[in-house]
Amino acid sequence: MYSFRTFLLLFFCLSTSLILFGQPVIDAGFIPADGDKWEVEFLDAVNFSPGPDGANQTWDFANLDQDNAESLSFEIVPLNSAIGSNLFPDADFCWHLKEFGIYNYYQANTDSMTLMGVVSAINQNINFLTTFSKPEDVIRFPINYQDNYSYTSQFSSGIPGSITFDGEREGTVEVDGFGTLITPFGTFENVLRMVIVEKDNLSNITDTQYAWIEADNF
Repeated sequence: MYSFRTFLLLFFCLSTSLILFGQPVIDAGFIPADGDKWEVEFLDAVNFSPGPDGANQTWDFANLDQDNAESLSFEIVPLNSAIGSNLFPDADFCWHLKEFGIYNYYQANTDSMTLMGVVSAINQNINFLTTFSKPEDVIRFPINYQDNYSYTSQFSSGIPGSITFDGEREGTVEVDGFGTLITPFGTFENVLRMVIVEKDNLSNITDTQYAWIEADNF
């Protein structure tokens, strides 16, 4: 699964409504539709600091070296054309990471978006599969500054027909700031910052991730 990391900046295109004082609030308009596409730039930033929390912040990462940026293509593909879709009959959409042959399957409603499973495929053949018996919260709606929640997911991962292992992951999500994000690729207003802390019982490693989500545009 591709996830946010402290050394990665990932920007989402999403729809929001606005409340007073300019604070962005994310609602079910976040849910994508078939045909939506994103070109996302990933940066490996040495000694990256995520900056302060709080209201009306300016996070200035304009000096990050973009020469080694990796551009990846994400697309929402029709379920009937996505590899492994028969394994997730209750999925509402599939997010395809083209360069790595990854298909993420999600359920979505007005309250949340949850991850049901991940398929890795080469030449139309599944070579690695993760299924969630207890789906993992990606985001809950609505969400804005100072909101927080926790989740627990349960999953099985492995090579189909061969080695598999079961695991459980616990996570917390906190929206700890909003403001302006400055990057080598542009400046983004009405941005929420989410801090995701996860730990699974297989690696026993705590992973802290930062995500900046722009309220208006990609």
